[in-house]
Amino acid sequence: ALAVWGGIGYGGSGGRTVPGAVVDSQKQLVGRLARTQRAVLANAVNGLSDTAGRFAAGAAANPDPLLAAVVGTGSRWRGAAILDAGRKPVAFRGEQLPPDAAAKAVAGQAVPLPGAGTGLTVVVAATLPGERLLAAVTGLEVRPLRLNVAGQQSVFIAGPDGASYAVQGAPVPAEGQPQARLVRRAVAAADDGAAGVTASPVTITDPQTGQTKRLAPVVAAAPIGGTGLAVVSVTHSARVATAPPPRGRAAALALAGVALLVLGLVYLGLIRPINRTLDQAKRVACGEIPRQFRPPLLREAGRIT
Repeated sequence: ALAVWGGIGYGGSGGRTVPGAVVDSQKQLVGRLARTQRAVLANAVNGLSDTAGRFAAGAAANPDPLLAAVVGTGSRWRGAAILDAGRKPVAFRGEQLPPDAAAKAVAGQAVPLPGAGTGLTVVVAATLPGERLLAAVTGLEVRPLRLNVAGQQSVFIAGPDGASYAVQGAPVPAEGQPQARLVRRAVAAADDGAAGVTASPVTITDPQTGQTKRLAPVVAAAPIGGTGLAVVSVTHSARVATAPPPRGRAAALALAGVALLVLGLVYLGLIRPINRTLDQAKRVACGEIPRQFRPPLLREAGRIT
């Protein structure tokens, strides 16, 4: 009865959920991409600061060598300008700075400029003598990735304005879709590290076969330093059955206790007396006369004698 009770307790219907390995893999993906972007921005800040330091002495009289060193062949910078104390450009080279770049530029930091052009533009600044700034703009992209086409995966950079930049893979979920709400949840949860969230299955169409299927959305996000940007991955995964909760734990423990008790009683009342009688019988058969002979009390042991 206890065995049946324990089996019923451990049985029952378990739930279904996205495998933890799927969520972890997406968190690892966005985490690596975010670390790469942080390194790129850190190198840009340090590189611009070093360049400003080398040419700072003569920049006031002749800014062209400084600007040429920043916006040169093979440079990451699309445009650069020298700003006076009132944040007005006094000299520039390459593309003109976006309208809000001068106002948002902060020395020693990379500041995103959402909505500036079709991509994500970042402005970096370095100090110059006379309360001036050297400001330069560059784009921020994500390296090409091999994504899960069947799962309609997309990877992009989420801006502080809620817009999506550098999109790869499937289109970014539109506002009002469950995946869009998950993106906001994941970005909000990714304060100091990667975060992953899932939701109930949705119906998607396989772009390769045209067949519809029910898959659960999986969204992971990781922040790019303190820029307000985050790398986001959106994909879909099948759910698997989970183990039911251990509701029969007490019954199973009771069953194990009873089994140990019965085993002990059987050993003390049957197995040990029979082993002792067999040992005495073997010694008598070998010509040894035991000093003390205890007649068996059990019929099973008595049959041996």
